[in-house]
Amino acid sequence: MNTQSRSLNSNRNLFYGLISQSITLILQFVGRTVFIYYLGSEYLGVNGLYGNILNVLSLAELGIDNVMLFSLYKPIDENDKTKIAALLDYYKRIYRKIAMAVLSLGLLLVPFLKLIVKSDLDYTHLVLYYLLFLLNSVVSYFVAYKSALIKADQNTFIINNNTTVFNFIRQIVQIVFLVITKNYTVYLVIQVFCTILSNYSISKKADRLYPFINVKITNKLSKVSGLSNDIKNAFLYRFSNIIIGNTDNILISVIVGTVYVGYYSNYSLFIFNISVFINMLVTSVLSSFGNLYASGDNDKMYKLFNVTTLFFQWLGTACSLCFFTVFDDFITIWIGREYVLSKWTVFIIVLNFYNETIFDPLWLYRESMGLFKEIRFIRVCTAAINLVLSVILGKLFGIFGILFATFISKTITCTWYEPYTILKKLGHSVKKYWLLQLKYSILAVISFLITILICEYIGHNFICIVIKIILSFCISSAVFLLFNLKDPSFKTLKIYASNIIANFKKK
Repeated sequence: MNTQSRSLNSNRNLFYGLISQSITLILQFVGRTVFIYYLGSEYLGVNGLYGNILNVLSLAELGIDNVMLFSLYKPIDENDKTKIAALLDYYKRIYRKIAMAVLSLGLLLVPFLKLIVKSDLDYTHLVLYYLLFLLNSVVSYFVAYKSALIKADQNTFIINNNTTVFNFIRQIVQIVFLVITKNYTVYLVIQVFCTILSNYSISKKADRLYPFINVKITNKLSKVSGLSNDIKNAFLYRFSNIIIGNTDNILISVIVGTVYVGYYSNYSLFIFNISVFINMLVTSVLSSFGNLYASGDNDKMYKLFNVTTLFFQWLGTACSLCFFTVFDDFITIWIGREYVLSKWTVFIIVLNFYNETIFDPLWLYRESMGLFKEIRFIRVCTAAINLVLSVILGKLFGIFGILFATFISKTITCTWYEPYTILKKLGHSVKKYWLLQLKYSILAVISFLITILICEYIGHNFICIVIKIILSFCISSAVFLLFNLKDPSFKTLKIYASNIIANFKKK
């Protein structure tokens, strides 16, 4: 098992993760450009819509991935290989059932595609595209339990590197075949084939790292104490998250039109990839936090909670300013003015990103602490409110209304309840947390106003885009630095940053 320090593991996972995602972002951008040029917005809309449908169908996973990671932390910390092997065998059997459930649910949805997809493309081809998406989703479940062990053992960088290699191969081959054939079916077949190869590769790496997981289990677990309830609680949590985060494209397709899913996906491509960068910061330390929580050091957990709150507020502010100031200019230069959404729609896209980013520490802590039971019902409330409001506001205001519903539902539910639950578990009051969030939000508004006022006098070409990005980061950084110089969390963050930079230089 991995015996290196938490900080070293976190830094290594972050280092390789950033490199991996940087390469992925460049490839996706090039791939999307070629995709739009050779296939157009109709196919782009279908591509985004089917991806969201399959995310919804992953409800069959029951949130078991979260439970699995949490259940592995303790036996890994104790180097209990027998328990680890038994748990993986248990999860392997569950995931096989999950794969069959996703396949069955996916096939049952085929007759209803006409109600969801509003497109002029041939319906027979639309069904074929959907089935290829479904196949690509199903095959990924067969090695998920091995990936979880690698993550829980703080070796996330192995998965990132593997994903980067096969993403690179997939994107290059897809681009070549798009240019040659202009055929979306071939594009999707390549995607499925590369997913199978990637899964096979990570499976073999897990076998080499942990040979004991392939030893025949004599006493198979039919039920693991406590996990059944955790899985039920995680299901509600997972169900709610999917309703909140993956129904927007479906509702846009049904209410506004599938082609608009394509327009929105051009924005969400960059939002998603930057979110992946940010989530990589979270996942690179997730297993370390899980092990830290298992050790019982709640005071250190609380200290790190305040540090991560400050960091993600600054990061969310800086990235949001970049998006809002350059989105219109960039989309226009990249693929044309006809793909630009209204200013208010862009504003709510960015606001949702900001809202999601500043509360990333909550995600980090609820995952590492295994708080599935405590937050299950508040997430259900969020999902229900989001769905109802999305339909109502979508019919009234189109894409803006659907996305605004997401912001409202989160603001009035989980954004106040989750910090209360986490801090209560750590033995601290939530009052200080909200005072900090209020302070940081005011700083974000100040940064926003200053940046917008200055950027009004800057042009719209590529050089101006670069200038706006630099200004957004500099202004937000200056504002946060000015008002947090004496904050203990800032001083701690400065030490962590210095250590990470030093480790990067060594690597």
